[in-house]
Amino acid sequence: MKKPKMVKQRWIIAGVILLVILVAIGILYIMQQENIKAAANARKYTQDQLQQQLEDNRQEMEATISAQLPAVQVRDLTEEERNALREGTISREELIQALLGPAETEQSAAPAVTPSPAPPAETEAPGSTPTAAPVQTQAPAATAAPSSPPETPVPSAVPSPTPSAAPSPEEQFQAEAAELIAEVYVLREEYVAELDGLMAEARAEYRAKPESERTRAKLLSWASGYSRRAGELEKQCDARMDDIVDRMKALVARYNADTGIIDTLIYSYAKEKSIQKSLYIQELEKRGIV
Repeated sequence: MKKPKMVKQRWIIAGVILLVILVAIGILYIMQQENIKAAANARKYTQDQLQQQLEDNRQEMEATISAQLPAVQVRDLTEEERNALREGTISREELIQALLGPAETEQSAAPAVTPSPAPPAETEAPGSTPTAAPVQTQAPAATAAPSSPPETPVPSAVPSPTPSAAPSPEEQFQAEAAELIAEVYVLREEYVAELDGLMAEARAEYRAKPESERTRAKLLSWASGYSRRAGELEKQCDARMDDIVDRMKALVARYNADTGIIDTLIYSYAKEKSIQKSLYIQELEKRGIV
């Protein structure tokens, strides 16, 4: 009687272990779906096509936000602002505030030019004889009597400034929503810059490797270190994006606004990340690492 009972217990334990393994595989598959899709797209599209998809996604995001929140004033970064962020000549807080206004053009940024004084109306020709001054024929005018000192002007009353009206709930929502959207734009550029720097570092290290170090096994081991660093950056970026989305959800709920903007931010962020991954996977494939 004991033997069948022990066999039954073993089957139960084996079944539980199998279930745990299947669940783990399912979770891993769900977590890796984004990477699987990015790898497939890296082989399906050329680099130029992926770059165009990246630009189209950004333009589509701007257009959708403009349609959902037409009164919100916010724009994407200019190329000069992207470079300034990467070079550290502008802080993220300054850049967020700059995106809430129009882009500064070269003409508006250039200093005003003070016109040079006009030349005299007439000039003497070189070598010409100077004309003698005419002889004064009239007597000088009589000295005028001293005038009385000017009266001290009485200062006029300065009008007190009119207190500005408090922003309406709609205006307050627009201002806060615009700042959160600008924060998304800056966040995207910060982490793209981080990944580009990581890729540039890997390229330089790869070029310095001798041929004996470029076997597939050795390259896979070497690339795993960069993969871990990229994964850490992705986690950091995801956490900051989740924080922005949570704040946008709270803002939308507080003002009873349309929730469509939340879906737009989440979808555009996920699509941008997938395209960027495809571009980096292409770079690895060129070097025979994947």
